[in-house]
Amino acid sequence: LIETGLSTSRADYDAALAARDAGEAALAKLLSSYDAIMTPAAPAGAPAGIEATGDPLFSRLWTVMRVPTITLPFGRDDANLPLAFQLVGRFGSDQTLLAHSRDIADHLQISCEIPKLQPHP
Repeated sequence: LIETGLSTSRADYDAALAARDAGEAALAKLLSSYDAIMTPAAPAGAPAGIEATGDPLFSRLWTVMRVPTITLPFGRDDANLPLAFQLVGRFGSDQTLLAHSRDIADHLQISCEIPKLQPHP
């Protein structure tokens, strides 16, 4: 990761920042009508075992755009592992996003109970 950063030219870095700024502006426009949007948390369910936490593909964009997100478990896959969705809020709206996530979790009766898992064959 560090080597990649060190090999990035100033022009490429500036272009990446400009692309991020354009994305932030587009997201701010979208979120001007909403407190939050709901998106998938991952492209698939949780992986078996504890060696990995899953694919971060669906969270990278929000990290780059510097907006708050929260992931809520909802449902289970065929292996009884949790599935989830994420809420994405406006820049600087962390408290509002937390309040909405609490309301949604209550409405959907989402439990934070840790599931009993069966050994993976």
